Amino acid sequence: MTTEAQLLANRANGTKSHGPITDEGKAISRYNATKHGLLAKTDVLLHDETEDDLQAFTDALRADLQPQGATEDLLFQRVVGCAWRLKRAARIETSLLQWYISDEFNQRAFKRAWGCFEGTNSVKCPDGPLVDIAGFNEAGLDEITSRQQRDAPDTALGRAFARDCVEADAMTKLSRYERGLERSMLRSLWALGEHQRGRRKAQNITP
Repeated sequence: MTTEAQLLANRANGTKSHGPITDEGKAISRYNATKHGLLAKTDVLLHDETEDDLQAFTDALRADLQPQGATEDLLFQRVVGCAWRLKRAARIETSLLQWYISDEFNQRAFKRAWGCFEGTNSVKCPDGPLVDIAGFNEAGLDEITSRQQRDAPDTALGRAFARDCVEADAMTKLSRYERGLERSMLRSLWALGEHQRGRRKAQNITP
């Protein structure tokens, strides 16, 4: 087998890797353990979220909804939790699409590189000579670029969600989670509004 073919075969067996070696690879690997957090019972912050972001988001909603008392504040916090996760779901969708697209480009580039050898077929690794050096080099660069994009931190949320889905369709499951969050948020908003209307009525305050 030629050196180029060996490299291609090694790339195909990349799932047997023993882990990142370079500093860049180690930095990216930290994101591989990211949890998508859509089902968390508390407002756990992910790697791309900050306390300041959550506080600003909460303050803005508080200014709009103006909850008063323990009961209204409890309902308000439920609204905040659902709304925050809906924002997260939108980021997961973007991340998931980026991952799908870059992985598709990666697979196409890999197949182009594979086809640059004589006697290549879809069953075994190429054992013939490299007959298209320029095509192989171009496909190799495209494969590296798309692989880096696929495994970049920007796709970490999407990868985490896809792993959680196992065999299920990730986009369908994400859509189902979003609908559930929307229903929960609307129920909490309705309950908050009802409580506020009752409070105002009791205080003889016109809404």
